[in-house]
Amino acid sequence: MSHLGHPALQDMLQLGCSKEITVLQAFQTYLELCEYYVLKDVEYHLSKEMDLIYLTVRENDETEVYIPIYVKEAIKPEWIMSVQRYICLKRNTKKFNLVIRDSDTTHVIFRVTDGLVPPLSPEQVKVKKKEEEEKEVVMTELKKCVPDLYKRILDEKNDSS
Repeated sequence: MSHLGHPALQDMLQLGCSKEITVLQAFQTYLELCEYYVLKDVEYHLSKEMDLIYLTVRENDETEVYIPIYVKEAIKPEWIMSVQRYICLKRNTKKFNLVIRDSDTTHVIFRVTDGLVPPLSPEQVKVKKKEEEEKEVVMTELKKCVPDLYKRILDEKNDSS
């Protein structure tokens, strides 16, 4: 059976997303959420800022967000932060489900939560490494002094007694 005439697909095509593969990934995810996972109240939306169709599901007074993405697309921390800024914030949630899909309909779902920290820049890594090396030098010197300090404290304690 062909789904090309499916009303949800026709609606998604009219939303204004510029990439056909994005629409198809969203439609496949929509069908699976409705038919395979048997979720109710599945809706699809367009994020104009990201040129992306995402899905929402209402369950137990909570909204779950599903972001379908093609397996060959690059997922960078900046992209994830954009999803959190443009989609999660609008939906009043701090998490989303990333649905990574292949053209043969296989998919994997990952839950992404707020708090993702972007990696340090190469300059920041150099500074942090230098600070750690300096700290290590200080700690090594302190360890060398500990036996002598301990002996001096014991001697002073014995002399005062």
